[in-house]
Amino acid sequence: GFHRGGMPPFMQEEIGQFIIWRMDSAADTLNLNSSQRLLYGHLKTNLKESFDKGITAKTQMKALAQEQMEKDQPDISVITNGIQEHMNTMAGMMDKTLSLFHSFYSSLDDKQKEIINTKFKDRFDQVRQHRTAEYRMGCKKWNL
Repeated sequence: GFHRGGMPPFMQEEIGQFIIWRMDSAADTLNLNSSQRLLYGHLKTNLKESFDKGITAKTQMKALAQEQMEKDQPDISVITNGIQEHMNTMAGMMDKTLSLFHSFYSSLDDKQKEIINTKFKDRFDQVRQHRTAEYRMGCKKWNL
């Protein structure tokens, strides 16, 4: 699988597009007013930019690490500084995205919030069921 080196950039782009598509599908069910559509548009634009910046930053960080590891005497501090910079960039993007989501969610009425909450709960239940099944399969595999 991709777990050893992460997903290739083209898959990250596809996943980003899929996330936006799912968000758009959900937003279509909310009957948003003009101010809510504006807030949703800001959130969506920010996410698209974050996906693109994240892919670029990760690619640059990996190239930096690869460059150092090809040297006879790699400078590990260059790698750790690159990782720290990447993590700080990602944290900043997540902070902005969460703030925009909060603003959007706060603009929704109770009925719209209930639609979003139900979608979140359903998704969390799916993930929980999948992880529980994975755990049981792992226990069987290792006779635990």
